[in-house]
Amino acid sequence: MMTTHIPNDEVLLDYAAGTLAEAPSLMVASHLALCPESRSRVHAMEAVGGTMLEEVTPSELAPGSLDALLGRLDEPEPAMSQPVKTTVTSPVLPQPLRDYLGCDLDGIQWKRRGMGVSTAELLTPAEGGQSFLLKVDAGRAMPQHTHEGEEWVMVLKGAFDDETGHYARGDIAVSDSTVDHQPVAAMGEDCVCLVYTEGPVKLTGRFGRFMNPFVKI
Repeated sequence: MMTTHIPNDEVLLDYAAGTLAEAPSLMVASHLALCPESRSRVHAMEAVGGTMLEEVTPSELAPGSLDALLGRLDEPEPAMSQPVKTTVTSPVLPQPLRDYLGCDLDGIQWKRRGMGVSTAELLTPAEGGQSFLLKVDAGRAMPQHTHEGEEWVMVLKGAFDDETGHYARGDIAVSDSTVDHQPVAAMGEDCVCLVYTEGPVKLTGRFGRFMNPFVKI
């Protein structure tokens, strides 16, 4: 698998510095689990940050801090439970997203939206916007639309095409009000994506603009 659409260095640097907001940070972490190139870039950024920290004058520890730490090393380890034998299957969702959700794709509760589209809401980010999982039936087209604010879409399964290119597993597409597109899920399998939007979708097709008051995604 070759990931061809990756976040820019500014986004990766914010992630490495820990300053990226929760919803896009979850997406970048999931992307890194699938993309060696992006992982390499982030590791390089973290190495530079580590070198800079080495040049910072250290501050003194509070009295008793070292003794408290050493004391914890003597605490007994928790008892280990016996491993449970399970059938090993290849997970679909990247580990950061699985850990966040507490399940893999087969544990998601989908809500049908019509026109071959299903969603599963994840969270309402503190910084605003919306984060959710999106599933589009294989071969189905989304309505023509643009965006108020940025929209980040990461492909988890399947693929889609739009006016900006072809996006497969691990790829991230970033769109804003300058992009007016109609994503189409590739044939073969349903397209499942992790989505983060800063604002609502605006339908722009021939009839879509009349439906904007009813659009919730």
